[in-house]
Formats: sequence, C-alpha cells, structure tokens
Amino acid sequence: MADIMVMVNRRYLDPMRVMFRSLFTNNPDPIRLFVFHAELEEDEIGEIRMFLEQYKNVTFVPIRLDQSCVDGLPVSDVLPAEVYYKLVALDELPEDVHQILCMDLDMIVKGSLKELFELRLPKDCPLAATQDLYGDLFGETPKNNERLGLPKNNKYFNAGLLLFNLDHIRKLPKKDGRSVLLTWAFEHSDLLKWREQDVFNGVFFGKYVSLPWALYNCPPVMFVMKQEEVNRGILRPLTREEANSMENLDGYADYTQAIAEQAVIIHYIGETKPWNKERPDTATFRFFDSYYRSWEED
Repeated sequence: MADIMVMVNRRYLDPMRVMFRSLFTNNPDPIRLFVFHAELEEDEIGEIRMFLEQYKNVTFVPIRLDQSCVDGLPVSDVLPAEVYYKLVALDELPEDVHQILCMDLDMIVKGSLKELFELRLPKDCPLAATQDLYGDLFGETPKNNERLGLPKNNKYFNAGLLLFNLDHIRKLPKKDGRSVLLTWAFEHSDLLKWREQDVFNGVFFGKYVSLPWALYNCPPVMFVMKQEEVNRGILRPLTREEANSMENLDGYADYTQAIAEQAVIIHYIGETKPWNKERPDTATFRFFDSYYRSWEED
C-alpha cells in the first residue's frame, strides 16, 4: 500500500477534489490517504469521505492539527499557515508509515505514480524532490541560495512534491519538543520568503535524491531548449533572462507540447492556478486542458 499526505484548508476543498479525481483515477492500487487540517468541521470531513467512497482503493485518514504550533511564522493569503503543516505532520504519522509522498493540491496527476511509490530511498537520505524549475526559469534560485546562506551551486528544490523517508527523519534530534524542521523555521523566520520550501531546503540541502521535474513536478510554462541537448536527454530550458537576451534561437526549439504530453504531474505553481481568472495569459493550454476536464467531471 502506498501512503500519500496532503494539507488542506476550506479554500482548497474544490481544487482538492479535482486533484484527488486525477490521482485516484490514474492510480487504482491501494493508497492510504492522510489529510491534515486545522479548521474543517465534521460535516466537511464527511463530505470528503463521501467523495472518496467512489475510489475503493483509498483508505481515508483525516488528522486535525493544532494551528498554534506554527503561530508566529510568517504567512500571507498566497502562502497561509497550512504550508507549515508539512513540518509538523511528519511527527503525527503512524509508525507503520516508512515512506510517504507529500503533494500540494494545486496539482493534476495525468498518469501512474507506480515507479515513484516503488522507489526506495537510501537509509541516510531524508527525502526525494525535484529541482525548483519555476524558480530556475525566473531567476529565483540564486536569490534563494543567497538569502538562506546556502552554497551558490546548491540545487534548490521545490516542496510541492516530496517523498519522505520517515525512518530517517524520525531519528533526527528534537529541541524543546520541536522537530529539527520546526526549530529551523522559528530560528530563521525572518528569511522565509517561500515558507516551508525554504525550511526544507535550509535543513536538507545537498541531501536529497533528485527526481525528474519533467515527470513529477512540471510547471505550466513554455519550454525552449537546445535541440542538441534534448537529443542527449538533457532537459535544460532557457531561463527567461536568457531567452530575452538572445538575438536568435538557432539550434533551439519549442518543446512545450512534448513536455506537457509526457508529464505525469503538472504543478500549477505561483500565479498559474487554473481556477484563477486573473492568471497571466499563456500559450500553454496543453497544460490546462487536463485540469479543466477533471474540473468539469467533478
């Protein structure tokens, strides 16, 4: 049985159902689903339970957290307190959970996650993640490394999809009853621009197994890449700064449609939320049609 956990508040109940529909339709093997929250009432939990009853492979485990455990950490409308629940939830999981996939709800799952579920992390490795490609494309990665005091060449990763090795994480020291993650968050709260993502990178930089972003954490943007590199299996899209400064794109091609078709998980990061009517115009509809179909089915 595979284990998955998500964090939710009332604002994300509708996107959650769409994400669940895509996830469980494409992954019929047994899944134990842990849903962490701090504000949902019993009737709302009941509605989630009723929705999930159509998926006979899913065991639903709701867990209420005390929001006060993250009081004092910086939040915003875009990045609310729920993002920090990932730091707390790891301590609330049953002992029989050894690896668990943590997913954001602004995602759509287009295919099987079987290979990801079957991946076994090394004993000394806390997690697997993908590079923060969105940050790379828009020039955020160097700024993130500098702000957090990380090496310049550090591969800053995205926290939208994380595969945790709980056997390793449970062995990490605690301080005053707090996990190393929550302790780091409070000690560096003035640095947390990207909230829990900064925390995971600050604690686990250089220690994670890298997963392919084009499969498991693909943002809905345009991908222009060097043809010769793509032919060798290297997927390195031009950054926006590079694309804007180049006089011509000889030897480069637009691989947006190919990337969209092969992606297993699309992550609608930042302003790219499909339900956001004010999101920027995009020529990458390929990334959104799957979401709209799932939304209409719901």
